[in-house]
Amino acid sequence: MARPLRVLARFLTLAAAMAAALVMSWKPLLGSSSAAGLSLLSIILDGINYRQGATKCWPKILDASLAVLWTACSILLFLRTFDWLWRYAGLVILASLSLLSCISACLRRPWVWQVAMDHVEAHENRLVLRQASNVVTLYWALLFALMATGVAVNSCCNTQLAAGDTGETRTLVHPSQTMNLLLGVCWPSLVLVLGARSSERLGRYAKTLEERQPVLLRILTLKAWRIKDSVIAEIVVSELREGLPPLKTAQPPLSTAVQKIQSAKARCTLQMHQASRLLQSVRRWGTMPGTSEESTTATVFRWQDEVEVPTWVEDLKVDSPLGRRWAKTASLDLFAREPGLLYRVLLFCGEAQTLAFAGRSCSCWRQLLLDMAQRSPRQLWSWVLRHGRSLSARQRIGFWQWCLGEDDSKHAAALMAAAAARTKRSETKRSETPEEILLGAAVRSDLLSLSRLCSGLGGTVPGLEVSSASMLALLDALGSEPRDSAAALIVDRLLQEPWHCQRLWLLSDAALPWLVMQCRYFQVIIAAQLPNLFRHFMGEGLAPELFFCAWLQGLFQSCLKAETQLRIMDHFIFERSFKVFVKLAVAIFTLLEKRLIGQDIEKMMDILFESQAWDLSQEEILKATFAVKVTRSMLREIQ
Repeated sequence: MARPLRVLARFLTLAAAMAAALVMSWKPLLGSSSAAGLSLLSIILDGINYRQGATKCWPKILDASLAVLWTACSILLFLRTFDWLWRYAGLVILASLSLLSCISACLRRPWVWQVAMDHVEAHENRLVLRQASNVVTLYWALLFALMATGVAVNSCCNTQLAAGDTGETRTLVHPSQTMNLLLGVCWPSLVLVLGARSSERLGRYAKTLEERQPVLLRILTLKAWRIKDSVIAEIVVSELREGLPPLKTAQPPLSTAVQKIQSAKARCTLQMHQASRLLQSVRRWGTMPGTSEESTTATVFRWQDEVEVPTWVEDLKVDSPLGRRWAKTASLDLFAREPGLLYRVLLFCGEAQTLAFAGRSCSCWRQLLLDMAQRSPRQLWSWVLRHGRSLSARQRIGFWQWCLGEDDSKHAAALMAAAAARTKRSETKRSETPEEILLGAAVRSDLLSLSRLCSGLGGTVPGLEVSSASMLALLDALGSEPRDSAAALIVDRLLQEPWHCQRLWLLSDAALPWLVMQCRYFQVIIAAQLPNLFRHFMGEGLAPELFFCAWLQGLFQSCLKAETQLRIMDHFIFERSFKVFVKLAVAIFTLLEKRLIGQDIEKMMDILFESQAWDLSQEEILKATFAVKVTRSMLREIQ
C-alpha cells in the first residue's frame, strides 16, 4: 500500500503542473485553483507515506513551494489585486520555481535530493548522491527558466484580457491560437516531459563523475609530489569505502561492538569497574600453604613451615635477583605477601611517580610493580595514568624512555644504540633538518619498506612534510629538540612496532592499508557508540573517518592543548595501541553531538574544522575519552 500511495503523490504533483500548463493560458483562476488543490492533496498523501515509512522526507521543498505559490496566486487572482497577474501568472510561477531551484542548490539543500532519498540504497555513498542531486537541481532551474521564457513570449505578444470581462469567470484571449498552443501549452509540457526523462540519466552521469573524482585527485596529487594530511585522509577514506563492505547493524562487526558497549554502559562507572577488576585479578593469585621444602617446574625454593606464600613466587626464575634472594632467605614483607593491599594503597595514591619509587624500593616490589610481563602491573599503571595525576614535564621524558625501551630484544637494543651513535655524530657535523632526522630514523627502522614506497613515486617521500611537522610539534610540546639524544631515541622507537608511526606518517609501503584499518576501527566504534549521529552523518554525506584520519596524522595536535596531547601520548606509548586515539576521536564527537545533530554538511564541516570554537575544557575531553569502551579484543574482532 505504501508504494502505490507514493506513486500517486508524485502523479498528483505532475498533474498539478500539467493542469496549470493546459488551463492557465485561458482561465488563470481555474488553472491556479486546480493546481493548488492537487498540490495540497499531494502533500497530504506524502505525509501519509512519511508516517508509514514509505518516504524519508516530508514535506518536500518542491511540493510545499508549489502549494504555496499556487494558493497565493489563486487568492490574488480572486481578489483582483493585480490585473497584470492575470496575464503573467504562469510566468511568475515558473520564474519562482527556477529561482527556488537555484537557491536550494546554492544552500546545498537540493530539492531533487529529497525525492532521490526514497530510491537510495543504504550502502551508497550519500555525499556523491547529494552532489549529483545538486547538479540535477540546477538542471531543473534551467528547465524552469526555459519554460518561463516560452510562457513570457506568449503572455507579452499573444495574450490579452477579454475586454469588459469583469465577472468571476475572467478569461484570456489570444490573437493567434496556434502560437498560444505552441508556447503556452506544448512548450512547457514538452520541456517538463523531457526534463523528467533526462534528469535521471544526468543524475547517473554526475554520480559517476563524483565517484571518479577521488581517483583523479589521487593521480593529480601524486604527480604534484606533495600530499597534505587532508588529501591523505581523503585517499584513505576512499579506499575504506571502496574496499570494505558497509556496516550493518544486525551483522558483525557492528553488532558485536554494540553489544559490548551496551554491556559496559550497564555497569558502574568505568573507573570503579577497572579498579575492581584489577583488585579481583590480584586476589585470584591466592597463596599456597608453606612446607619445609617443595619444588616447582621453574625453580626450587624453600620456605619456613606454617607460612603462606603467594603464588606469584612460583614464577620467579632461579637466576633472577629475587629468585636468588628467596632461595637463601625465603622471607617476604607484609605487602609482598598481600599484593592486593599494596595495589589498593597505590590506587589510592594515584601517582605514577609513587609507582616508580615503590617499584625501586625492593626486589619484591619491583617484581610486583615494574615487571610488565605480567598483566596486573600493566593494569595498575594504565589505571593510574588514566585517573591519577599527570606526569610532570621532567618525568615524562624518562617515563617515555622506560616504556619505549621495555623491549630487551637485540633489535631494540641495536636500534637505540644506533640512534645514540647517530646523535653523537650529529653534534660534530652540520645541523640536520627535521626532515633528514626523520628520514634517518625511518631508514634505521624499516629501510626496505621505505625504499619500496619511494621507488614507486620517483624517489620522493609523500608523507615527509606532514610527519616532520607532527614530530616537531610533539617534541616542542615535550620541551625537547630533534637533535637531543633523548628525543632521537623516542623518535626512533615510535617508528617501530607496535607504535607504527612509520606507517602513520606514510613512510612505509604498508601505510595505506594500515591507515584504512585504523579508520575502520573508528568507523565501527562511532557507529556503535553514537548511532544517531552516525546516521545523521550518512544522511548528509559526511564521512567522520575523514576527520579522524586527518587528526590522527597530526596526533590530534590541532584539537588539543599541549599538556592534554602529552597525556594522551602517555597512554599511547605505554599501552602500545592506537585504541586511545579511537577513544579520543569518539569522545570529541560525543561532546559535539548536540551541535552537529540537525546541521547540514557545510555547517558540520565548519564546526569540525574550527577546533578553537569548540569551547571544550581539556579535563572534559580526557574524562570523555576514558569513558569510551574500546578494548583490544573489540579491535581484533573488527579485523
